[in-house]
Amino acid sequence: MRKLFFTACLLLSGLVLSQSNLIAQDNNQLVNEILRDVVEYTEKKADEVIREKTDKHYPRPEHKESKHQGSYTEDAKDTGEADRELAQLDKEHENKLRVLNKELDRKLEKYEAEFRRESEKENKPKKIRKKRAKLEEKVDKAYAKFDEKVEEENARYERKREKILSKADEKEERKKGKKHKGKDKYKDKDEDKDEDKDEDKDEDKDEDKNDD
Repeated sequence: MRKLFFTACLLLSGLVLSQSNLIAQDNNQLVNEILRDVVEYTEKKADEVIREKTDKHYPRPEHKESKHQGSYTEDAKDTGEADRELAQLDKEHENKLRVLNKELDRKLEKYEAEFRRESEKENKPKKIRKKRAKLEEKVDKAYAKFDEKVEEENARYERKREKILSKADEKEERKKGKKHKGKDKYKDKDEDKDEDKDEDKDEDKDEDKNDD
């Protein structure tokens, strides 16, 4: 009789454990599904934003949205200076965006861990689903802050870039101005020479008439 009792207890405990395991498994699937929809989706969205912004780093003359389309190849020194400044600016911009992305990742990892811990305490899917709204609120707030900082950094980048390009344009214009002045100077000298030649010819003609 005792053996039968112990056997029944073992079967019952095994059934309970089996049911618990099934519930835990189902809950884990639900938790993972929610985290994919909320956290993982936001991570991918942030990665795409960073990729899009850093892909905008472009060679200066070819960028279609730039106000400055001129080529600066005539002045190698000025071109090198502008290109170096733009390359450094691109690098700084990319680094700052990566830092912002890492900050967001750390927050999302924290929210994911919190959601998993809280969900483990629940045994009903309905209660776990209710916790999703709180998770979404935290994630949305973190992403909004990230997006705001990215826009600020992009605005700073564009201001600095335009400043570098304007400086390069001004140098190019000054160089062109000097070239025109040089050409005018040589033109004046040639005109003076022509006038001197004409005067010499007139004097020769007058002398010939006097000799006659």
